[in-house]
Amino acid sequence: MTRSTCWSLFAVSLAIFSYMTHRDISANIFIGTFLIIQGLKPADEERLNQSAMALCAIVGTTIFGFAICAWLFGLEWSRPASW
Repeated sequence: MTRSTCWSLFAVSLAIFSYMTHRDISANIFIGTFLIIQGLKPADEERLNQSAMALCAIVGTTIFGFAICAWLFGLEWSRPASW
């Protein structure tokens, strides 16, 4: 896994989580970040070491899985009550 792939996974996971929590502007920003990372990645990019790759994959997959489970089970987040 390269650095751009790792950061892209993280950005997409945060975009899906932001969308599930009804934070549309944040979701758009993370999708834009994903597109910028994919558009600007260098051709001769080096691979990450195993521990960094595992950490990135675990965090990204966990956020993604939580967002999908929340969507499947119908969890709704709303804004906190105003004082």
